[in-house]
Amino acid sequence: MRRPQRWDGIYPERVDITKNGVSAKPPWQAVAELLHLSPACSATPTARTRQNPHPAARRFAAARRAALIVLAVAATLALAPATSAAKPSVDFVVTPSTPAQGLPATYSAVLSSGDPRLTVEWDFDGDLGAIYETQGATVSHAYATPGEKQVSMRVVKDGEVKDVVTKTIYVTPRPLFVPAPPADPAPGPPSPTAPQPDAPDPALIGAPSLMTPFPVVRIAGQLLPWGARVRLLAVTAPPRAVVTARCRGDGCPLRSVSRRSRARQVRLRAFERRLVAGVRLEILVRQHGFVGKYTRFRIRDGVRPPLRDDRCLLPGRRVPVRCSFG
Repeated sequence: MRRPQRWDGIYPERVDITKNGVSAKPPWQAVAELLHLSPACSATPTARTRQNPHPAARRFAAARRAALIVLAVAATLALAPATSAAKPSVDFVVTPSTPAQGLPATYSAVLSSGDPRLTVEWDFDGDLGAIYETQGATVSHAYATPGEKQVSMRVVKDGEVKDVVTKTIYVTPRPLFVPAPPADPAPGPPSPTAPQPDAPDPALIGAPSLMTPFPVVRIAGQLLPWGARVRLLAVTAPPRAVVTARCRGDGCPLRSVSRRSRARQVRLRAFERRLVAGVRLEILVRQHGFVGKYTRFRIRDGVRPPLRDDRCLLPGRRVPVRCSFG
């Protein structure tokens, strides 16, 4: 008498023991019972039945597991684009790109999604509280003072902030009125009240000039609860300017990197990554004989925009000073 085989839990074939011998069901019937196409499928052996793994059933089980894995991977890949497409990519443009003091400029949002539930909000003050006082896809704003201004735009959907874009623009000062030189007077007695040209201010004699165009540092990305994901860190500077980026704090990919401006824009791709709260980025733009630019960002947590500090670099000095544009 042969020793009975144990049931190992692999999709079995039913084998009936009769008086005349062993009667095995064909493989197609075992597959049908596996797929529950017949109510005769039972996983509980009786007194007259025992379980025996059939080679065809083993192969079918392996093929079934492989098919389930392929279906799971295909479903994951099919859902991935839909998940990424749910969050629209946003940006905005300023017309003109360098507004003038006291003149309005147009700020237009660029959205990849046409969802009517999206609301665009603007902040032109650059204050620490991040109060967005203006709404609309296209708005107009005029600055009363010249210099660098921080503009933030965020997209809100159903009360939830989806994305935030922050840019720094340079507002040119209002052009000063320069009177034309007087024409040669007609022959005659000199006028005692003839206007005399103003003498130049001694404080402006020998003062260094600003870099032209003055550097603009731009950062954009996604705010996270534990920090930020920087997608863009770029500097617009004149040719032959030296751009240096320094990183301080835990989580810095590297300490410093320097680039010489050959085009209008310098990308600092080494810092375009995830940065944790507490990291400080310092951007220095220098050119020999000109007033340079210093910008510092401090990454914060709690889905808050980075703190920004803009200053000027005087020729021959290492410590940045407050900028004053007349």
